[in-house]
Amino acid sequence: PDGVLFGPVTSDDGGFLAVGTPVDGYPPSFWRSTDGLTWSEQPVSPAFVDSDPSKYFYGVSSVARAPGTTQMVAVGARYQMDDTNDGDAAAWYSGDGGQTWTRAAQGSDFANAVIGGVIAGPHGWIAVGLDGYPQGGTQGIGVKGAAVWTSTDGLHWKREATQASFAGAGMGQVLQNGQGFIASGSDYPTATTAAEPAIWTSPDGKIWTRISANQGFGESAAAGVNSVPNGFVATVTAWGGPSTMWFSDNGTTWKRAEPLPVGSSKVCGGGVLHLHNIDLAIGNDCGSTFPTVRVMVWTSVDGRQTWQRAPSLSMFENADFGSIASNGERLVIVGETYLPSDQITHGFVWVAVPASP
Repeated sequence: PDGVLFGPVTSDDGGFLAVGTPVDGYPPSFWRSTDGLTWSEQPVSPAFVDSDPSKYFYGVSSVARAPGTTQMVAVGARYQMDDTNDGDAAAWYSGDGGQTWTRAAQGSDFANAVIGGVIAGPHGWIAVGLDGYPQGGTQGIGVKGAAVWTSTDGLHWKREATQASFAGAGMGQVLQNGQGFIASGSDYPTATTAAEPAIWTSPDGKIWTRISANQGFGESAAAGVNSVPNGFVATVTAWGGPSTMWFSDNGTTWKRAEPLPVGSSKVCGGGVLHLHNIDLAIGNDCGSTFPTVRVMVWTSVDGRQTWQRAPSLSMFENADFGSIASNGERLVIVGETYLPSDQITHGFVWVAVPASP
């Protein structure tokens, strides 16, 4: 759709659900598709409009559905219009599959914080994020630390106790594994330390162990983790150096992929997804001089042991990858296109449809 930038996209009830934000403002909207090709916008919910829209706006960073139910939770933050480093965490609940939404009360547990990811657990919901900035909304260096919230109903949230493993870092996403949960994000730089990726594990979503300190990830912006058959893949974005890919079968012990996929020294962001018997790695080409941008794709058919760079497609030129999802049959990528000729960005959706036999 014209004038909409898509944020997170997820497979939902056999189809897809994407969060959209108007290019010229807010509030966020929800878009549904059964096949990835045709999308319809749901009516904007009043729950995503602040009582003072001239001063505050809401951003949605993640959406999750409890398996086998119509219960959904969206998370994000309430920001000041002139300073996105000054905000409070926010959460919304839907009992009818996202048709209608109710915003959770803005309690003290949400103050000066941001929620980045959410997942439905066996006993409710688990959300992860960061505990705001040391100097409030001053765009200052560093963060106060990672933060975790839990809820039994999606509307009433409890901030879990601050832990030593949270210090100086922020969580961006949370996944579930056979032993519990895994969260990933970044150890934020300070005036004397460099950025590092950060990964945590937890048996219950309440007590978290930071496991990345001795893994050898090096100085990097962040780690994004994706669940794949038999384990996890972490894509680590480096500052000024090659990005790397790491494998783990349990989320605790990680091994670097060797050799690196061809061209990955220029990639930033991205993720990995398994579809049928193929693994796909997707990211953005950050080695080119702005405004030349493109989406980069690799495939693997041997269990992620080796990767082949996919031929460059014209549809991926002047484009940025944002988020990826699969419903088991089709692959959907959302992002944005940047056209230097008109100096604006446009939301975009790409769909991979399996070829006929």
